[in-house]
Amino acid sequence: MKIDDFGWVLIVAIVLIVIAGLASTYLPGGLVTPVGENFTEIASFAVGGVGTSTSETSRSFSMGSFAVGEEQSEVVKEVKEFSVSRNMLSGEDTSFNVEVPGWLLEVMRSGELSFSIFETNSYGNLKVKWNGVVVLDKAVGTGGQRIALEKSMIKGSNKVEVSADGPGWLFWATTVYNIRSFKASVAYGPEKIFSYELAPSEIQNLDTLELTFTPSGQGSLAIRANGQQVYSAKPSGPTKVEFGLTDAPIRAGDNLLVFSSNTPLYVAGANLRVLVFGGRLEKERSFNITQQQFDLVNTGQRRGKIQVEVLAINRPGSLELTLNSNRLDTRDIKQGQNTVLFGVSDISVGENTLKLSGTGSYNIGTVSVGLAR
Repeated sequence: MKIDDFGWVLIVAIVLIVIAGLASTYLPGGLVTPVGENFTEIASFAVGGVGTSTSETSRSFSMGSFAVGEEQSEVVKEVKEFSVSRNMLSGEDTSFNVEVPGWLLEVMRSGELSFSIFETNSYGNLKVKWNGVVVLDKAVGTGGQRIALEKSMIKGSNKVEVSADGPGWLFWATTVYNIRSFKASVAYGPEKIFSYELAPSEIQNLDTLELTFTPSGQGSLAIRANGQQVYSAKPSGPTKVEFGLTDAPIRAGDNLLVFSSNTPLYVAGANLRVLVFGGRLEKERSFNITQQQFDLVNTGQRRGKIQVEVLAINRPGSLELTLNSNRLDTRDIKQGQNTVLFGVSDISVGENTLKLSGTGSYNIGTVSVGLAR
């Protein structure tokens, strides 16, 4: 049977349609692999771990050994050594400020000044003032001295003044008091309270707080971190308590640990370790964009699309994708499949670099870069 001209035209048209259909799975200027109905893959690569990795000690707070369930004493100021003196012509006085933190003002019962006189001739009186009020005014010898302070006398900011009177009729002499270990302390209890300070950078990268101690005695021991209970049990030898941002309202600045017990018990070797994520894992991958692929994005026929497979989120925090130094929008990243878009301003013809980093800890599977209709 002979094929007429119309038949030949029909055959050619069918062949062209088939060729056009096959060609639609390729972008001009470069072979790519079709992935799904609306995504054409340019490059695909495995990534692995991204973000913060290793945990390391930022610093430690040694709390020593102490009793819980009885009256406590907090030293708020200590001056190692100083001297005061006075003669008929001149004298040497000493003064210093004593700051009492707000948390201690709330729970305090009373206060005390204590010191030791290691050398004196006792020619004149030793005078001590607390916030302008004379609390000691007499000649004393060597040895220890203790001065009680009522709760109403203690403020957030206080001033201590120490001086000596002249030698009286011994007008040629000088009164001298050499003083060591001058302490201002505040009594409270029966809970034992520790204050510690964390920097903003420690909060941002915090892994956990690790408290270790060895309790002994009867009854139960409870521990609160900024008001939130993080431990409650009967003493049972060496103990480790771990807590973090999801367990208690830990914050930058001052934080409190409160130890309480229904009966007196002893805590030995208490130490608080601040563990932060130190090492950071960043991954970079490169891929090529042809002129034709660039033009498709530039003319709006295609849009850039990155498919990110998040296998696990080991620690909350940001996951950052940077394409040629341009930060992409990753605010909605979650575990599973994620889509991140990019535009013509983020890419260039030739080699392009994709960097993955973050403040969280992520396990990333496959990342595919391509164009979508």
